Amino acid sequence: QEKAKELLLKAANLGFISANSSLAGYYFFGANGFEMNIEEAYIRASVAFALHNTNEEAARILGSFHFEKHQILAEPSSYLACYYTNIWTKDDRDGMASFFYSTALLRLAEHLHGANTGNGF
Repeated sequence: QEKAKELLLKAANLGFISANSSLAGYYFFGANGFEMNIEEAYIRASVAFALHNTNEEAARILGSFHFEKHQILAEPSSYLACYYTNIWTKDDRDGMASFFYSTALLRLAEHLHGANTGNGF
């Protein structure tokens, strides 16, 4: 497993989108032998998204940072939560991405228009 981790890190550092995207998820959740490291998850997701701005895994992770306040962000952005979760919904198969996107849209509407957004009015 150490060799696989080493090769994945090497591929990510060479700029491979899927390697950066995978690492973002592994660091975010502390999975596949990688310890949870929120800062590294944010960096890897940002790199993957910068290399390919429709990368759904990177968009999901970046959207989650803006959906709820995380210690690495001074302030979450309702706009960026909408932007990233919208990309994540592209191939939504279970409704999870759509749920988060619609919630992010409601939060953005409340941010822009105050609490007068109930029932679409």
